[in-house]
Amino acid sequence: MKTHPEMIEGQEAWNRFLAAMKSIIKVPKSALPPSPYKKHLPKQRPVASKG
Repeated sequence: MKTHPEMIEGQEAWNRFLAAMKSIIKVPKSALPPSPYKKHLPKQRPVASKG
């Protein structure tokens, strides 16, 4: 019977973690959707000088 991933310990767990992190880092930032948590500031129009 296979063990559950959350029960794996030691070197095998570390190797799985490293493989997962490498696959996350390889994804280009342009392929990700915009972050829903980032506050996007609306572009403000430049104020015309009065003079």
